[in-house]
Amino acid sequence: MTTKTKTEITQELRKERKQTIIFFLIALASVPFLVTGIVLLNISPDWNETRGALVEWSKGGATGKNAGRRYGIYIKYTYQAPDGVTVGSHWCRPSMMSGFRSETTRDQYMTKLRKGDYLKVWYNPKNSRESTCKIATVSKYPVLGYMFVGMFVLILIGGLVFFLSGQKKK
Repeated sequence: MTTKTKTEITQELRKERKQTIIFFLIALASVPFLVTGIVLLNISPDWNETRGALVEWSKGGATGKNAGRRYGIYIKYTYQAPDGVTVGSHWCRPSMMSGFRSETTRDQYMTKLRKGDYLKVWYNPKNSRESTCKIATVSKYPVLGYMFVGMFVLILIGGLVFFLSGQKKK
């Protein structure tokens, strides 16, 4: 059994403190990648808004657990494309029809829906047959967004490996 001198103990503590600081700096430096990725994933595309007509609707399943359970409605809509062609048969679950706290409330709302009711629809100006009734579900830069989030994860894992590799096995 060897005893360490005060200097050796102080050097080890400094080394551990230095590794901890480096790990936190790496983690902090990776945060902009995460933020950029999230922002890129939430930028909606430059799709045009138009008015669609309700064709059909059905009960959506429940999401969440217990008190946080929410019930939704799926809708089918048609809309007029800029070239004059009526585009149909699109199913969607709009945000405004996804947050019912009970099946009863959802069912009461469904009784108020009428065929031909208007709703907002967004379509891709480069392909007017591509559309959605929930623009937040479409990302303008999905690949780039996921790349930035992936970089965040990789940098954080690298920092964690660096931190753990410097720790003594006791």
